[in-house]
Amino acid sequence: MRRLHALLFPALLFCFVAPASPYLSASQGSSQRKATILKAAEITTKIFPERVFYQGKTAPTELRNSGGIRFADGAYFLAGLVDSSGYSTAVKSKYQAYLLTEVPLQFGGHELKPGAYGAGFVSGNFVVSDLGAHDILRVPATHDTAMKRPVPLQMTAGSAAGTYRLYRGRDYVEFRRAE
Repeated sequence: MRRLHALLFPALLFCFVAPASPYLSASQGSSQRKATILKAAEITTKIFPERVFYQGKTAPTELRNSGGIRFADGAYFLAGLVDSSGYSTAVKSKYQAYLLTEVPLQFGGHELKPGAYGAGFVSGNFVVSDLGAHDILRVPATHDTAMKRPVPLQMTAGSAAGTYRLYRGRDYVEFRRAE
């Protein structure tokens, strides 16, 4: 019986004390949590669709060419390239990626409300359009010649705290979560 108590007591103590410590640290430090930049491998069909609707058609997404931000409160901003082969040349030029945001974002002083959008880098600009292909936001993009190994689409930290960059190759636009 003594041996049983010697084995059970530490196990029971661990069951009650260990689970409490993460909750204490999470509640004390929740205001200090930061947003997480998501790589393509972390974006699955559980949070980003395999096919998306835009201008009356559906197109497959390229999850291998996606990126995102999970903000401290758990809200997401996700972007992924799409296969726009069934669209006209005019639509293809500005519909390169699909954006999903659960929070308002700010691109170059323009606010993008939560929702689903088509987007692309066109003639030195970042263009966002609604699902009917109507332009709703156009801001200048920057070309990053210092980037050593560009990938089709990615998100990185921006130039200031709380800002991020959405890259398509070497072209990027900086954004932040709107207040």
